[in-house]
Amino acid sequence: MIRRAHREPIIPNTFAYLVLGLWPLVIIFLFTQLAVKPAVIWSILLSYMFLPVATEFHYPGVPALDKSSLPNIMALLCALAFAKRRLRLLPKQPIVLLLMVVFVLSPALTTLSNADPIVLTEMAIPGLTFHDTLSICFNQIITLIPFVLGYGVLGSESGHAALIKALVFAGLIYSLPMLLEIRLSPQLHNLAYGFSPHQFAQQMRMGGFRAMVFMGHGLLTGIFICMALLATAGLARQRRQVLTLPIVLVLGYLGLVLVLSKAFGAIMFGLIFAPLIYFARPRLMLLTGALVAMTVLAYPALRGSGWISTQTVASVTGSVGTERQGSLNFRMENEDALLKKASQRPYLGWGTWGRNRIYAEGYDSDLSVTDGTWIIVVGSFGWIGYLAAFGLLCAPLIGSAVRFRQKLPYPIQSAALHIVLAVNLLDLIPNSSLRPITWLIAGALTATIVQRRAKSDGAVGDPNMPSAPAPEEAVAHSNSAS
Repeated sequence: MIRRAHREPIIPNTFAYLVLGLWPLVIIFLFTQLAVKPAVIWSILLSYMFLPVATEFHYPGVPALDKSSLPNIMALLCALAFAKRRLRLLPKQPIVLLLMVVFVLSPALTTLSNADPIVLTEMAIPGLTFHDTLSICFNQIITLIPFVLGYGVLGSESGHAALIKALVFAGLIYSLPMLLEIRLSPQLHNLAYGFSPHQFAQQMRMGGFRAMVFMGHGLLTGIFICMALLATAGLARQRRQVLTLPIVLVLGYLGLVLVLSKAFGAIMFGLIFAPLIYFARPRLMLLTGALVAMTVLAYPALRGSGWISTQTVASVTGSVGTERQGSLNFRMENEDALLKKASQRPYLGWGTWGRNRIYAEGYDSDLSVTDGTWIIVVGSFGWIGYLAAFGLLCAPLIGSAVRFRQKLPYPIQSAALHIVLAVNLLDLIPNSSLRPITWLIAGALTATIVQRRAKSDGAVGDPNMPSAPAPEEAVAHSNSAS
């Protein structure tokens, strides 16, 4: 749970703004030195790993440029400029296109239905205006850039393999500063950029420290290293080496770093899903991903209707420790209160500027703690916005059911990437961990959704994907992947 707390205003130092301002040159350099696929991946990954948190450039009429939006824009421009062929960035699947349109445009309806101010004791939160409509819709477009890049650049077997390898290398790179902060305390962001992005007390666990590095919270580094571990399990299935090191050694090392990260949820995900990737057949991985996606997509309805018993979940968590049980009870009480307010405007939500939150006597008395991405989206953009956002993220996993039924061959690295995305979606329930890398993976996997009208020869129905192998090749491919 990433708990936001009242604190002194964040003031980044000059170096933070210098790094952010010069970062476009880093992305351009990546595209001049690498092929388009790895350049897109590392533009998104390195930005998430090393750029400062809560540092923005504001210009009139332009959405804030930060560690997510600025790299997204630059990666898109460079991909279009350096690609040797014309990129197909818009998905061919009608349902995916519809979800993208709703994701971008539904906030306009949200702002129109939230023109009324919220009057508090000491002041009021103003109603949303036409300027807010433009700003939010532009932000939605920028948010989707990694998704369309994943679809247009990485939507193939080789693209999935490149993503898996990049996650493994990124995990190895980031493990070094993580181990340093686990030993000495999370100070790197403060030393480099002049401030600590979160309360220091939240990074203290089990007599030691969680590592934040430059991601903003220890839970974010935990799920990131978990994704790297799962990617490594995918490579281990193929007996690959990493930097001439035995892959099993790398797998054990990242598993140790994950345990040392003290992120309980990420550790549980690693324990459950790493063996699944290492031992299970690809079809079982696809089925697991589809089940996870359907559960996540329906989660707000399950919570609101009482199908998910909060008392049972809390009691199970209490068996691990009273501290975790208290933390979970606190979060669920907040979610119940936020769900109650969201139900007042269920379809389009309350909009931005904190209108979805719960206040006491005045504006400064904010009683809400919004942890999970799901409750933030439901409260801000309603069920329509939620189904659009999480529909796009879940679509490739649910769409994989077509492959499952048709028994089409599927490579290990692509199946492993399904599990990486599924774990990231599960983490969006307790934490606000939706980042550009999640959208990039979702877009890459969306290109592999098989159309129901696909030909009997097993074609995947998307121009970004290679044609299906001949029957005898398919059998050999399936045997090697299993």
